Amino acid sequence: MRKILAAFVISFASLFAIAPSPALAGGDSVFPLDFPLPFPWDTIEGLWMVEGDNELNAYYSFELVKDCEGRQLLQVMQLDPASRQVVAEGVGYKMNSGLQVWVAMEGPAGTYMMRIGAYRTKGLNPKTVTGVRIFPFKSPGNEQRYRIHKVEEQPMQKPYDAAFSTLCN
Repeated sequence: MRKILAAFVISFASLFAIAPSPALAGGDSVFPLDFPLPFPWDTIEGLWMVEGDNELNAYYSFELVKDCEGRQLLQVMQLDPASRQVVAEGVGYKMNSGLQVWVAMEGPAGTYMMRIGAYRTKGLNPKTVTGVRIFPFKSPGNEQRYRIHKVEEQPMQKPYDAAFSTLCN
């Protein structure tokens, strides 16, 4: 089942890798990019909050896990900020460039692809920011972009985390 999901994620991700969104070419006020940076594997684990006053009011929990072949994956949970209940979850992998992680997210409200990466902002005082891009499966052209920032060092734990590591036996 995981191999089928991984193949689906790779196929879907390749659609967006071939033709970048024209909206990103000039940057915008929500996600001003100068250039992407290597993915922050050393600092990504933890609980992150979407910045700003926007339609996505959410926390994301990122936890590093390994698959049966020892490849590094990112287990992601989207959490309701008030209750901290899981509203969507998925597992992501590193793209060949090493700059982003793609995650297929699924929850009761629907499914979506999510790209996570670190970027340097434009301007006189550039800084490193972490951002997410969300592509709903029902309308992949409707990309949403958000900055996120870490609010806790530890990711949220799931009751079946231990079971994930025993799937390889």
